[in-house]
Amino acid sequence: MTRVIGSVRVSTEEQGQGDSLEAQEASIRAYCARSHLELVRIEVDDTSASTLTREGLDRARAAIAQGEASGIVVTKLDRLTRSVRDLEHLKEQGMGAKGGWRLFSVEEQVDTETPTGNMFLQLLTVFAEWERRTTAKRTKDLLAYARAQGQHLGGVPYGWRRVTVARDANGRRVGERGRLERDEKQQDALYLMRSYRAEGMSFAAIAAAMNDSGTLGAKGGRWTPAQVLRVLRASVPQPQAA
Repeated sequence: MTRVIGSVRVSTEEQGQGDSLEAQEASIRAYCARSHLELVRIEVDDTSASTLTREGLDRARAAIAQGEASGIVVTKLDRLTRSVRDLEHLKEQGMGAKGGWRLFSVEEQVDTETPTGNMFLQLLTVFAEWERRTTAKRTKDLLAYARAQGQHLGGVPYGWRRVTVARDANGRRVGERGRLERDEKQQDALYLMRSYRAEGMSFAAIAAAMNDSGTLGAKGGRWTPAQVLRVLRASVPQPQAA
């Protein structure tokens, strides 16, 4: 049975768009079960696909180099890369070559063990890179327009909350619209998680400890390793007005 490493990724701007780390993990586990692949473990990244220098992907490739596995499974090709140049780099390192390591993509049904799979992979990557560049330009233009209109952009990071804007008897706004303030309970949870991480605890161990303490997760439920990773690596801005 082929041993594989699962690779999941979601960047900050993609979070909350229906392709969460948890959903990717579930998809990979189901794919491996029906494809008779032995899933060794799943590595997690929370950064863009614009680079192959990612901690989780590095660990997966190192595991292959050490003989721990002979393939990587992703839910979609763009979870691995959207760059033709990066794809060629992976091929130079043995991906898809005879006797090299295999790449499996759940959604595109790609298996680089075959010539057809490699050709299909090349075509998909070309289209993915084109889509990435087109989307980046469109997003840049939309953000520039939104800022010009004075709109506040971005969600509220864990550890902060929006100031409630009250109204006076005449219906006028009281307070600064869009300003953030500290959520002390979440700040305490952040401090605790950072302390655990500094002690060398894994994301899974931290999630278990937080759940045992009764602390609610970032989404109001139980903590998961993926949530801990996202919260600890997210930048935390100071309160500011829109």
